[in-house]
Amino acid sequence: MCCKIKFLNYTELFYMKQKQQEFIAGYLNKLLANTSVLLIQTLNYHWNVTGKEFHDYHLLFDKQYNELFGYLDLLAERVRVVEGVALGSMDAMIKVATLKEDKGEIPAPNQMIRRLFEQYEYQVAEYRDAIKALQADTDDFGSINMLEDLLMKHEKTVWMLRSLLDKQ
Repeated sequence: MCCKIKFLNYTELFYMKQKQQEFIAGYLNKLLANTSVLLIQTLNYHWNVTGKEFHDYHLLFDKQYNELFGYLDLLAERVRVVEGVALGSMDAMIKVATLKEDKGEIPAPNQMIRRLFEQYEYQVAEYRDAIKALQADTDDFGSINMLEDLLMKHEKTVWMLRSLLDKQ
């Protein structure tokens, strides 16, 4: 027998140090909280849009909130993969979120688009910050890859919303 194979313990191979887990889960939970705020805001617009743009915007917001719900699930499950606890209440989401929801009046349809554009732009910056931090301080390639994928999806939404603003 020419060589001896050493099998790594799965736990050693997969799980990160607790400090790294908390660091990663913190970033993921912040994105989870912000996505929750964006989801609720998008649902609000979907339910309350009126006027000549109603049909197109109603369909656009429907598509966006369904995508956001999927992103929520991905983020929460990734928090669990790194052995964190995913935020699970609106109270916790609001406390952690840095995105702020609309309060009070329902904006005009063109302002709904502008507000979502601003919120998605903010999300893009948050994703970039999280990716840079995880690249610098961890070797969690799974989370980095997922965040890069979600970043590209948010950037596409920013482009689409910006295109709608250009028409106004």
